Amino acid sequence: MKRMGYLYEKIYSEENISAAIKRASKRKKKRKMVRWVLDHQEYCVGEIKQMLETQNYTPSPMRKRTILDGITGKERIISIPKFYPDQIIQWAILLQIKPILSRGMSDFTCASIPKRGISYGQRFVERWMKNRKATKYCAQMDVRHFYPSVNHDRLKAMLLRKCKDQKLLCLLNRVIDAEPGLPIGTILSQWLANFYLQGIDHYIKEQLHIRRYIRYMDDMILFGSNKKQLHKAVREISAELEGIGLTLKGNWQVYKVDSRGVSFLGYRFFHDRTILRRSNMLRISRKARRTAKRGTWGRRNCAAILSYLGWIKHSDSYHFYQERVKPFVSIKRIKGVIRRENYKHRHAADPV
Repeated sequence: MKRMGYLYEKIYSEENISAAIKRASKRKKKRKMVRWVLDHQEYCVGEIKQMLETQNYTPSPMRKRTILDGITGKERIISIPKFYPDQIIQWAILLQIKPILSRGMSDFTCASIPKRGISYGQRFVERWMKNRKATKYCAQMDVRHFYPSVNHDRLKAMLLRKCKDQKLLCLLNRVIDAEPGLPIGTILSQWLANFYLQGIDHYIKEQLHIRRYIRYMDDMILFGSNKKQLHKAVREISAELEGIGLTLKGNWQVYKVDSRGVSFLGYRFFHDRTILRRSNMLRISRKARRTAKRGTWGRRNCAAILSYLGWIKHSDSYHFYQERVKPFVSIKRIKGVIRRENYKHRHAADPV
């Protein structure tokens, strides 16, 4: 496969840096530093251009923050790079190397890729579930401490096989070496993480011949009609992961789908229906009750409820909605609050 080159000059072009500022500032325009960059964009573009052109850029230390993952409920420590210049430079790099990272990407890779979120993965699983025989058993596994365990030398070697632009590779090496493993929370880490597992995706599909396989970042599920075949596949995947410095988490399992359904992407998938996972049902019903009790009809809270209603809409949860949600919240009122707040936000800067 032909390696790509001559990308570094495109990264520090004024057009690319301006596009990176636009992407990096999305949904952050109220922040002080973001506003300053937007107000002094010409100066910032020139400074970043000089920084990259002279190859003097060094990533700044990242701020750490603990968050609660909405889907899994796990606590995660995320790394937050400075908006200027680090987030902008990461976007400038990504806008040019997407073709490198996307080349060879499996259609069944979800998470952190535009138009490949939860709904994208859900459609595949539900389509496969229509064939009961082919999805009689499921193997479910994930990688232990995936992001912190990514080996820098192996990642750099993978990038070298795809790209021959030495200046770009040096820049990527500086960004990669700024933190151990890959830091959770940066835009470039998400794409590099998916890129790092591309070989595993191809191994499962082409060598193990598992037709029904999907991955949501480091969570993987495989379907099959033969339980022994899936057990063998798990052992071989574990060995393949060890070859790139990763370890399969010890709680992997192979089970009969009809016995309990497949818990994946926040849902439980059965052959004849898709329902919300119990933790999500509890979260949604509690949010509805608290909203009705406290009268918290602010924009943020209403937007959260509307997002939860999307989960209900894409699952067979009509009775749950009728019993646990509808008596406490009004969709019409929620949409009205969001519509008014959006109108105020759009016209806040208009002259009186």
